[in-house]
Amino acid sequence: MANAFPGSQRVPGLVATLIAQLAPEHERGLGQWQSPPPLAHEGDGAFTNNSAQAPHSRYVLDLGPVDLGKPGRREFRFARLPGVEFTLGLKLASRPGEQAPPAAVSLRLVLENEKDELVVHADGRLADWLWSEAGDAWFVYQRGQQIYVTMAPRATRPQRIGLGADGGWGTYFTPRAEARYRLVVDVARANIEERPVSARLIAVAGGWK
Repeated sequence: MANAFPGSQRVPGLVATLIAQLAPEHERGLGQWQSPPPLAHEGDGAFTNNSAQAPHSRYVLDLGPVDLGKPGRREFRFARLPGVEFTLGLKLASRPGEQAPPAAVSLRLVLENEKDELVVHADGRLADWLWSEAGDAWFVYQRGQQIYVTMAPRATRPQRIGLGADGGWGTYFTPRAEARYRLVVDVARANIEERPVSARLIAVAGGWK
């Protein structure tokens, strides 16, 4: 699949890290395969724990479809997620034979915690966000700002800057055990004249790789 946007950043393979989902882990005990107990997610969305043996996307919070065909706003509330770094983004799948992403769409994601602290604020044309692809699916998200810090001669390391509450950075965040979150999604400019694209709002985290 060709990158439809020269200005966008394409990240091959990251979709495998973020949205590939494996069957639940089974642990052997007393001669039988046993599944681990589910986590106590609360609120909107369907939460999946793909187990500690999943190399990618151990945790997936699927908040459902987002209509990119018209301007609009949706609000989600959720709590009690695992305390590992999640990435919020859109999982896009074009209809069969229609693989062009929606260049015209502008989107805003605003995530706040129960203290009314700003965790994530990401907006702009989706064409300018980061895109990862796998077949006819895309994962679209944002990274925050970073600088490179000199550690030794000829050695540097990246350092995130401009962090929000709860580790917010781009569309990344790390939930606190007691935190409750409110996520607002605004489609500011819609995919009206282009071919329809199926979009789901998800948050993914974890994996041993």
